[in-house]
Amino acid sequence: MTLPADASFSSNVLLPLLTFAVGGKCLGWSVEQAADGRVSVRIAGGDADAVARALHVLLGRPLTLERFERPSDLGEGKPRRYRSAPA
Repeated sequence: MTLPADASFSSNVLLPLLTFAVGGKCLGWSVEQAADGRVSVRIAGGDADAVARALHVLLGRPLTLERFERPSDLGEGKPRRYRSAPA
């Protein structure tokens, strides 16, 4: 679960659906939420601006987004992953 600005929970199922729906040819992603609520998103391929706008609307908080060309550029692990630090 990802914590939006209003402290409600947002299902992680919505994140990939939005990423693919608005991001075009997004091949992979990594979403991390720090204990203080900051959200960092990394995508491989796709439309970074569209993904950033959609996730900002979903979460109601600013986020940082980096775009890479290949899923392997996201680093080790699965090309589709979520990480959330305990609050």
